[in-house]
Amino acid sequence: MARRDQGGVNPSDRSPGALVLDSHGLSRLIEGDPLVTRLHQDSRARASGTVISSVTLVEAQHPKVRQSAVNYVLSGLHVIAPRSQDRQTGPAAAL
Repeated sequence: MARRDQGGVNPSDRSPGALVLDSHGLSRLIEGDPLVTRLHQDSRARASGTVISSVTLVEAQHPKVRQSAVNYVLSGLHVIAPRSQDRQTGPAAAL
């Protein structure tokens, strides 16, 4: 379990997996929050990357956010599309 540091995960607790951000984490990364930025940089340095859901993009939209900042941050992330309903229920139906 990762240690907590002021409400966030301590960047020194390295994990081999990818960093997965929700809409709040994405917003903080776009705003340049030092903790989230360090976590993202550590994830890139480990070559595991940072991942967000395409749904997160919709949730994180805000009229006051500069689009250029959003585009810059998104250029370094892996965006995962949600699975279709057929693909989700297919394996379960086989059981």
